Amino acid sequence: MNDPECVTRKVKIAHHDYSKENLLATFTPQKQLTPEQIFWSNDLMKIKSEALKEQTRSPDQYKRLR
Repeated sequence: MNDPECVTRKVKIAHHDYSKENLLATFTPQKQLTPEQIFWSNDLMKIKSEALKEQTRSPDQYKRLR
């Protein structure tokens, strides 16, 4: 750091922290769901299937609703 600009402004250049960057490389996914996660995922699947059924109604069903 022989740059006079850096010396007068007291600029500190920190080394890069690779441990933060490599955090996802050491991530291990969860193998099993907790009972609470199973409960909510089942509830979510029911809601999604009902929404899908509503989207896939035939044109005849729409005519009957009118």
